[in-house]
Amino acid sequence: MYHSLAFLQPDASLLVGGGQYWTDDPNQPLSEFNGQVYYPPYLQTVGRPTITGTYPLTMSYGEAEEFVIYTNEANDIENVALIRLAAVTHSNDMNARYINLSILEKTSGSVTVRPPFHPAIAPPGDYMLFILNDAGVPSVARYVRLQ
Repeated sequence: MYHSLAFLQPDASLLVGGGQYWTDDPNQPLSEFNGQVYYPPYLQTVGRPTITGTYPLTMSYGEAEEFVIYTNEANDIENVALIRLAAVTHSNDMNARYINLSILEKTSGSVTVRPPFHPAIAPPGDYMLFILNDAGVPSVARYVRLQ
C-alpha cells in the first residue's frame, strides 16, 4: 500500500512490510498490517564470506585513497559493494544507492578497494559494506562511514 517498504538488511535478507489503513467506512476492510523477512536460498549455503575487519574505520574520498577489507576468503572475492542505509517512505527509498568498488589488490587475508572519488557518486554518511564471493553469495554487512 501507500506506506509499504522493502529493504535489504545487514544479513542480506530482505524485509518487506505494508498493509491496509483503518477506516470508519463500514464498506471498507479494517486495518491489516504485515511484514515478512525473505531469506534468499544462497544465504543458506556453506562458505559464506566473512568480513573480519576493515582499515581504516572510515572511508575517505579520493582517486588515490585505498580501503582494506580483512577476510580469510580474499582469493574468492569477486565484488565489493557499498549500499546506502534505507530511508523508505511512500513505497520509495530516496536514499537507495549501490556502489560497486574497484578491487585493487587481493592478498591471502585482505582485499584492497578504491573508495568512491567524489560525493556526487556517494553522498557522505553510513553504508553497508558487502563482499561477494565468486558464486555471488554476500557476506554479512559491515557498517562503514564515508566522509
